[in-house]
Amino acid sequence: NTISAFDEGAAIDAALKILKQMLTDCVRDIAQGGNKRADEVVMSLSRWLRSPNSLLFDPAITRSVSILERKLILLLAAECERLGAKIIHATPTKLVLDTGKRELEQGSAFTELLLQSLGQNPLFAALHMAPVHTWTTLLWCDGYNNTGVCEKRIEHNNGDNETSRESQRKTETRHHWRLADDLPNEGAVQEEFRKIITGYVMLYMQQQTKEDFDMEAALTFRHNLVKQHIGHRLFRVVSKLVSQRSTYYAAASLVKV
Repeated sequence: NTISAFDEGAAIDAALKILKQMLTDCVRDIAQGGNKRADEVVMSLSRWLRSPNSLLFDPAITRSVSILERKLILLLAAECERLGAKIIHATPTKLVLDTGKRELEQGSAFTELLLQSLGQNPLFAALHMAPVHTWTTLLWCDGYNNTGVCEKRIEHNNGDNETSRESQRKTETRHHWRLADDLPNEGAVQEEFRKIITGYVMLYMQQQTKEDFDMEAALTFRHNLVKQHIGHRLFRVVSKLVSQRSTYYAAASLVKV
């Protein structure tokens, strides 16, 4: 009791053991009997632990669970890299990785084998992971600032025979740039920024299809692309921002006078 009064971890140790046992029982019920109520508990537990209005809410337990989640994500990232993937972004709800494959089929096959290997590991057997998007080209800053070309394969029947199928590829460019939302609308700064980013990604994707486009060639191409095509456009955007900022301060000075 004396240790528990000063050590937060010791104070909640019993509660964490009960929580762990409950989750273990729920996962077993889901795997063996498809228990829907247990599945609802597992899916809602994280929200219950973090919601101040929840009866399960306890700041100390929430902090400890968050630490355990981060440790699990670090172990998961290390295992993925050991199996040949490169981790770009990892959180408890999202994992973005580079397969290192140039073709969609190769990348999909690698991802499937990766998930199978992770499922056989006792540490990650209870995790539910499934591929959501496949990116041919991706420019990543963080989870709120990224642009990429998403590609997926669509199969459809070509006649009455079930074996006669055709597959088509559908590509879609996705933009998520919270940085752009903070830029002013005056002078079309936001639009110019998005055009620069999209142009960079599309030019890189076109070059990526060449046979001799290895890591060294990619680095050289990106350097030349920024130097010859992107740099002066970015400088123009920065000049607009500086001009608008100067105009703002000049107007503010006039108001003070």
